Amino acid sequence: TFFSKDGPALNSGKAIFTEKCSMCHGMSGEGSIGPNLTDEYWIYGHDIGSVFNAISEGATNGMPAWKADLTPTEMQETASYILSLEFTEGKAPEGDKVTE
Repeated sequence: TFFSKDGPALNSGKAIFTEKCSMCHGMSGEGSIGPNLTDEYWIYGHDIGSVFNAISEGATNGMPAWKADLTPTEMQETASYILSLEFTEGKAPEGDKVTE
């Protein structure tokens, strides 16, 4: 799994995020019921593989697994879109600060 900066891939990821993720993570990833995806604090890892895995397998905090509903390409595009949201504004931090 790799991070894509390709415009069409990010647009596809945004559409999927808006449809499937925004109800918990907010329309801009700012956090709601689910954690903020825009800051430097991450619960399940900040690299593309960790984000892809959280989308695919779900998370212990109640996030569902999407592997039955999304293709690997769709999950990669969504993970790339999520990582592109870094350092926009959201709710208070959760998880561990990224030290990369």
